[in-house]
Amino acid sequence: MIFKYNKSHYLKGLIMILNDQFMEDQDALRDLCDGLQLNFDKIYFERSKFENGSLVQLDLSRMGIVSLPRGLFENLTMISTLDLSNNKLTELPIHIFDPFVNLSNLYILGNRINYSASNFELKNLIELKIEFNNTIPINFFENINNLSILFLQCKINLPSTIFDNLINLRTLSIEIVDRLNDDIFNNISPKFLSISRTKRLPTGIFDKQNNLEELHIVDCEFTSLPDGIFDNLTQLRVLNLSNNRMKKIQNNLFVNLSNIEEIDLSNNMLKSLPLFNNNFKLEYLNVSNNTDLCGVKIQNTEIHF
Repeated sequence: MIFKYNKSHYLKGLIMILNDQFMEDQDALRDLCDGLQLNFDKIYFERSKFENGSLVQLDLSRMGIVSLPRGLFENLTMISTLDLSNNKLTELPIHIFDPFVNLSNLYILGNRINYSASNFELKNLIELKIEFNNTIPINFFENINNLSILFLQCKINLPSTIFDNLINLRTLSIEIVDRLNDDIFNNISPKFLSISRTKRLPTGIFDKQNNLEELHIVDCEFTSLPDGIFDNLTQLRVLNLSNNRMKKIQNNLFVNLSNIEEIDLSNNMLKSLPLFNNNFKLEYLNVSNNTDLCGVKIQNTEIHF
């Protein structure tokens, strides 16, 4: 192993080149990093590929990796979980993931990668955590249609058809700094949906989500929601609208939520609450940390101020 650090001698800007021992012994590598409390600025690989074909899980997260040599994972056919999150990757070699015929979990958030669909022909992938910073290939998810869990961070608009092939998707979390199109969820049917940091939600965005059971809309910038946005969510049990900037909620916003059991409206700017006349199954209501909100009583409901 070769270490190089800058003149400050605080082990910042540290560069590590992984040799054979630490490429094959993940525990030893982690122990080394944790024990010395090293904060690597860059990591390179001394040789072109891993040799230990019996590896099932490979954690290379938060290690400052700047590139992946072609063929690095050539022998890792048994890998089921790969974590490359929070590194310094800007590109992926074409077909870098081809050896992972058993890969079910891939975590690659926190990089600056420009993706192409050819990198992701992973037919057995079940869970994916990924970030889009620039362009998004319109057919990106075409060859991973067994995906069940998707966590997506995005700094640009998503194409309306981006999720159309994800017919098995059951859990979707989106963190987006712009906005979502009203038809983006039309061809998927998740049970769990989380949306954060978006600037606007169009009226019909949930019109086809008849099977949705849990919805989180948090840390957003809007002050109100469109009329009728929840009208088709008849199976919804949990609704989380916390940590937004909502000042007012229309009286009939929750009128069609006949199966709702929990609503969280905490950390907004509400001064009044809507009607809950049709929400007979409501058991939990959180309205804490709202400015000047008057007390409210709802029969058979636990209320938190």
